[in-house]
Amino acid sequence: MIPFFEVIDRSGGAVSAESRLARDMGRPAFDVALVDGIQRVRQWAKGIEATRVGLVFDPHFWYSQSLWMQWIEAVEAEDRGGGGLDAPLGNQNPQWRSGLFVPLYATLRQLEEAAAQTIRNPLWIERTVVSPSDVAVVMVDAAMLRKAPDDLRLCDLPRFWAERGAPLRIFCRGWLHAFSAVAEEGAREDLLAMTDWHGRVLELGCGAGRMGRRCLEMGNAVWWMGVDVDRSCLSRAREHLDAVLCCDLDLGLPISEKMRFDRIVCADVLEHLAFPWRLLAALRRHIADDGFLVASFPNVGHWSAVEDLLAGRWDEAPSGLCCVTHLRFGTKATWSRWIETAGWRPVRWESERFAMPQAWETMLSRSPVPWDRDALETLRYRVTAKPAD
Repeated sequence: MIPFFEVIDRSGGAVSAESRLARDMGRPAFDVALVDGIQRVRQWAKGIEATRVGLVFDPHFWYSQSLWMQWIEAVEAEDRGGGGLDAPLGNQNPQWRSGLFVPLYATLRQLEEAAAQTIRNPLWIERTVVSPSDVAVVMVDAAMLRKAPDDLRLCDLPRFWAERGAPLRIFCRGWLHAFSAVAEEGAREDLLAMTDWHGRVLELGCGAGRMGRRCLEMGNAVWWMGVDVDRSCLSRAREHLDAVLCCDLDLGLPISEKMRFDRIVCADVLEHLAFPWRLLAALRRHIADDGFLVASFPNVGHWSAVEDLLAGRWDEAPSGLCCVTHLRFGTKATWSRWIETAGWRPVRWESERFAMPQAWETMLSRSPVPWDRDALETLRYRVTAKPAD
């Protein structure tokens, strides 16, 4: 059996129970050992007895149990004679899906259906690594690791392979969804387009700082402060932002009462809090007189979530609409109430839509119950709000 290891970044600090659960959702049924990413590749590989090893660099992904075994058995059935890297087909690289129909999905049930429909021929396709995310989950020959440069660390392997365009063989059965692979999501150009940007910005849940970096790249004169609970993300955000702060927002925002911001950003972070209305009320004290709150949050009333309930399912996923780390769920009406009772007045609403299939159109056309198309087709709402008078 090929042993698998999760390469951990020890700068990340403690991982919450919810985040650990999210990480475990895509794992195989067998044990995945943890290995410190700061270790030198060559030295670590000398202690590996197996011919091939599996490495997990991004823990936030989904791959079904049956697909894990199909992939491993296919690799074990072949003697590659010292071949290089193997990865499962998935969304790590959009070019991999060329000529392949992968249905849109928003829930775990739909992801399962997408994975079931992507069986294709040939069994393997050959590509090269162009981005570290291409090898979020990968199998590699131990002999290849033993030939790595002396100073190369385990956590740097994905970047090392991408810079050298390492050959990559992709297993074309099923579908792996790596939730961190869509890098532009973190830039949040959808939110940047909702208002003008100037002065001091406070971003809660800043991640690796991609939104602040993109705002600066667009030529905006801003001073950007990012807040996150993940120290490993903040270590990357520090390269782009003017200031970073590590804290648990459920325990409050430890900044001076005198600090005022022209823009406060809550991009898909409020639903992760136990009492989001408390934070919204606290933020009201930190907004400039002519400032804006810019926020986004998922809509639990989307037809895909309703369809799952009709099928008797409510499946948490590592990320997305039904993310296992979501503690609050709401529709537009719910979020409007929480925003307004916290002292904000919504100015502009936008919807990120995932249209209903024809079968739903037909069913609802016959329904005696009133229904709201906007609510059913909206995956995520975006809003700008001003301090209420």
